Amino acid sequence: MGKNGVTDGVINEIKRRLKEHKVVKVKIGIEVEDRKKFAEEIANKVGAKLIEVRGFTFILVKVDKS
Repeated sequence: MGKNGVTDGVINEIKRRLKEHKVVKVKIGIEVEDRKKFAEEIANKVGAKLIEVRGFTFILVKVDKS
């Protein structure tokens, strides 16, 4: 995540990459205290499933809408 936190641009970019690749790795800044909660919030905003939080990185997978 950028220095400006979670902006609409960041959310839109994650959505775009999920649409293209189905799986996305996202790096978190060191200023985030509760990384798991943060990753869950991002997953909810982009409509993805949180697979794993490891260190300062988390993995999202696109949710099938079938």
